[in-house]
Amino acid sequence: MTESDFSALEDMIYSGRGIVLGMTEDGKPMIGYTLTGRSPSSQARELVYDHKSNTLRTVPTEMEKIDPRFAALLTYPVMTFIPELNTAVVSNGVQTELLYSYVRTHTDNTDISSIMREALCRPIDMYDAANQRYIDITSYEPDDPNFTPRISGVIRGNEAGFSVISNKDGKKSPARYIRELEPGKGFLITTYNGGNEKPLLPFTREPVEVTIGEQRREADDLSGSLVSDLYSAIGGNRSKENSYAVSAAVIILDTIPEIAIMNR
Repeated sequence: MTESDFSALEDMIYSGRGIVLGMTEDGKPMIGYTLTGRSPSSQARELVYDHKSNTLRTVPTEMEKIDPRFAALLTYPVMTFIPELNTAVVSNGVQTELLYSYVRTHTDNTDISSIMREALCRPIDMYDAANQRYIDITSYEPDDPNFTPRISGVIRGNEAGFSVISNKDGKKSPARYIRELEPGKGFLITTYNGGNEKPLLPFTREPVEVTIGEQRREADDLSGSLVSDLYSAIGGNRSKENSYAVSAAVIILDTIPEIAIMNR
């Protein structure tokens, strides 16, 4: 029985947020999402799935701990699944909604690369009322000094697309990758390169290959096994005082999606 291998994530001291797009050994597309945080504000969140809208979101657990300067960057729709199109979009910010709208209006089998390029190629401003400013949701995040990259993914059948938009000398630097998925394999991107520097260094590599195992801790509970492995990879099995782990989620895409979530 194949064991999952998320060692690339486990080797990172601080990954920020992570996206895994892959395929189970029986050929079902899957999405993994990991959330870590160093500050009390970043840690005061959890992942919640809304079955009615097929949407995974970050929501505050203790609103008084959320830093108002970054509130618009901390709560967002993570993932939306569109069953009739066999497609899902995922990101570390409000650009999830943007990608969703493009998928919805491109139902003619437009390739994933074109959808991601069109959706994320030009500035689109969102008003941040708390700070009385506009945020370009197609650029890196305005969280000086880290300038966290915006990472996104689209998965349809056995094809996965990744986008990483980072800061390079004060300008946005986009990178896109398309990967064909195979049973038992997946690919990982994160916001940060894995160290714990100040400021944090952005993820600048190509998507890292990971293994999607088939082990089940409970009968027919593959998503639960995978989310446990992902949560462990970000340090979730350590004490809260010694771990940056906040949440992990796994969604196996099917007519009725299989969802598992672990929160701090």
